[in-house]
Order: sequence, then C-alpha cells, then structure tokens
Amino acid sequence: MSIKVAINGFGRIGRLVARHLVARDGFDLVAVNDLTSPDMLGYLFAHDSVHGPYRGTVEVDGSDLIIDGDRMRVLAERDPASFPGRSSVSTTSSRPPVCSGAAKRRQRIFKPAPREW
Repeated sequence: MSIKVAINGFGRIGRLVARHLVARDGFDLVAVNDLTSPDMLGYLFAHDSVHGPYRGTVEVDGSDLIIDGDRMRVLAERDPASFPGRSSVSTTSSRPPVCSGAAKRRQRIFKPAPREW
C-alpha cells in the first residue's frame, strides 16, 4: 500500500519533492495545491532551470497534471485545511518534525550563546 501525498505549494521545493516522490515506489502523489494555472505548473515541472529538464513525460489534462502516466489533481485552494478528500491523503509522519532554519535562528537570537572565557 502506497502513501498518498498532496503537496501544498509547487514552487522550487515542491517540484523537487514531486520529482523524488514520482521516482520512488511506495508514494502516490495525488494532488498539488498552487494558485498558478495547471499549464504553467506542468511547464515549470518539465523545464526546471536549476534541476534541469524532467526526463519523463509531463502532460496537462484540464485541471489534472499527468506525470509519467500518473494523474494528480491540481487545486487552487488558499486554505489547505479545505482540501477536498483531505481524509484520504496522508498528513501524518512517523518522524518528528525537523526544525527549519528560521526556527533555529530564532532560538539563537533569544538564547544567548555560552561564554567560554
């Protein structure tokens, strides 16, 4: 049984995550949420300026994105909590969340560094 994944935001990081999910077994990319048109998202996925062109097939069919024959919905929801079919998409992880760089910087700002003298 594969893990169903939806990506909120299909910018540079979202597209990179999608490339990795499509290339691996055990994951099913079912939806992408971004306010950009499906045609533009398909073009950006296929022709990434940093990671290079995608070697598989990328097609757009109405509001669906088809990558290597796998169809995923393209949503344009401003509030991710209102995703349709949200219960069918995995939102939990067995790993604890990883602290982002911004949170780590905030901790350094509010917690003084120990003095070594």
